[in-house]
Amino acid sequence: MKKEHLCELSYSKIAADLRSAIDSRHLSPGEMLLPERELARRYSVSIGTVRRGIRTLVEEGRLRKRQGLGTFVLNRTETSGAIALLLPTLQLSYYARIAELVEKYGSSEPFIITNPDDVPVSRRISIAQKRRGFRNVIITHEISSEEYDRCRRHFPGMEFFFFDSGVSGLPVNSVCSDEIEGARLAVTHLLNQGRRRIVFLGNTRFANGRRRALGCRLALENAGEKFHLIDSDVHYSSAYAAMQNALARGLRPTGIFAVTDMAAMGGISALREAGVRVPEDCAVIGYSNLAEGKNFTPALSTIETDLDGMVRYTLSEIAFRTAHPETELSQVRFQPRLIVRASSSTIHQPFNKQESCHE
Repeated sequence: MKKEHLCELSYSKIAADLRSAIDSRHLSPGEMLLPERELARRYSVSIGTVRRGIRTLVEEGRLRKRQGLGTFVLNRTETSGAIALLLPTLQLSYYARIAELVEKYGSSEPFIITNPDDVPVSRRISIAQKRRGFRNVIITHEISSEEYDRCRRHFPGMEFFFFDSGVSGLPVNSVCSDEIEGARLAVTHLLNQGRRRIVFLGNTRFANGRRRALGCRLALENAGEKFHLIDSDVHYSSAYAAMQNALARGLRPTGIFAVTDMAAMGGISALREAGVRVPEDCAVIGYSNLAEGKNFTPALSTIETDLDGMVRYTLSEIAFRTAHPETELSQVRFQPRLIVRASSSTIHQPFNKQESCHE
């Protein structure tokens, strides 16, 4: 028999034994499992095989792993409100942080569903439900009204909560950061430094980008300045290339508001390679307050979203609506804040009315 097949049988047996012990109450709710090393010794398998067996029951909502403490049997009341968290990816620290906070504050470990290939949400949820039952889904990206209607039809007993996202044109349960206000804070800070050739580094193809671009535009127009866009996506490499191209065309901004921190860092790298000093010649502000930005050189000014508060509110709303299903829709906005660091800490030269975005 092949080694891979033996491993499959081993972890399946571990999962089956644990499942039986939980269902028969030989393992009680709240009880901690034996350490993984001890289970591996008893089953004569590797720790990796034990972890696969445990992960199967975590995904079924029967067990919960607590960092640094061990693995515990969940109460049945905990699993009845099980939550699925739908993320585009876990590779970006913003989404990884959301997953971490939902796990930290949730009453049961969330079932993480990633959707990197833009598979329809209804299809992704259907696949996930075959592995673990849940009745609440937190969605972290915009979906169309057609896709939302499809989800409601296919899963009539399920509640959907939109985290920093929503459905175009439809009222839904949502908690968002006020991204228009966040952009206004960033651009106003640059304007108050005397910077007038300010550009938005990003795009408007997605809702988050549209809201941040709108806030940038409104702040500039309020100051009598024009809105200029350097087209880039949210990633470092795209922003780096877009900034290089803009500089090659003769663009010389004195301030940049970027759609994300990663885009801001890509833009800064291109500026510095071209001999543009940051912040003396051009100040840069990002969005999201990622750890990478704080440790960047120069340390990145940014707009911080209150992810901690937003996650706690979302989970409390889910718990409340589980107990009171007839509750009206909830739509809440959290206020962001500006964090000023080295990338925008220097006052620019006095405002010159003859400045234009292109030289």
